[in-house]
Amino acid sequence: MEVSRAEKRGGRVATAGSFTQTQRLRRQAASWKIDDESHFKPAEVTELGRQYVQAEGQAKEDLLLRLCQLFHGYLMKYLVMICQGHVPTWRDRINSDTFEFLRYFLPKGFQLNVSSAGPYVRGLHLAFKGMDSGEVYDVLMEQFLGAVAKYDPQYTEKVKRVVEVINHELSKSKQIRTGELERYVGYDSHRYLRLLTRRGFLTSCKGKDGKVSAWVRSGQWPPPAEFFTSGAIGFAYYLQTWFRYYLQQWIEKRLSDREKLAYAQPVSRGILFRFRMTNRFPES
Repeated sequence: MEVSRAEKRGGRVATAGSFTQTQRLRRQAASWKIDDESHFKPAEVTELGRQYVQAEGQAKEDLLLRLCQLFHGYLMKYLVMICQGHVPTWRDRINSDTFEFLRYFLPKGFQLNVSSAGPYVRGLHLAFKGMDSGEVYDVLMEQFLGAVAKYDPQYTEKVKRVVEVINHELSKSKQIRTGELERYVGYDSHRYLRLLTRRGFLTSCKGKDGKVSAWVRSGQWPPPAEFFTSGAIGFAYYLQTWFRYYLQQWIEKRLSDREKLAYAQPVSRGILFRFRMTNRFPES
């Protein structure tokens, strides 16, 4: 398996095919106009995401290229921030896109402003130390492609189906186990059970090995009808949420592979440690 320089330095190892794809997209991105392509209507991009999931062959590749072009502006903002190690501001305020991007990496309740964001942005910069801008863009694009591949416009309907099975077919079961549940729904149910647990409708039960082995209904069960009225999850929201999650995973993997980076720069050690402590699994 061929591995890129960026991947050798830490993070998820990409196959030669996935690396070639990010290289190809980077070359095409050189001709994209950020101002024209970084603004879109959420409903329109969600429709593009739905079409992408259902498409095949060349049509799917063309839609993927269009999606990458639409979000290229965001990746470039993050790229500049990472490479420069400075907080991008507009009229003494953090850019709104950058604000949401950084907020994901910070502890809940953290007061984010230009001053407090500085150490975390420098931490991001150090996490990519030794990589040129092209390699950083490849890493960002790889996480973006991973988020695109994970999108499921039927997510809400699948959660609803899981709840229906728990209410009916498994109504007499005190504990909900994935094997039994999946015989009825026909798909992997872990992510939907995790969502219901985070929202307080289920409680996880751990076995002797410390791993979750089953779920039980909480006092808030069942979810109210309005819980399912959101329709398809917005593609832009979904992509940005999972992109940040995958990027944080990449950073943590890189830091664990290059622990000497933290020791070589004592002032930064605490900053990098915070990235490990703030990892949050997305809601969807």
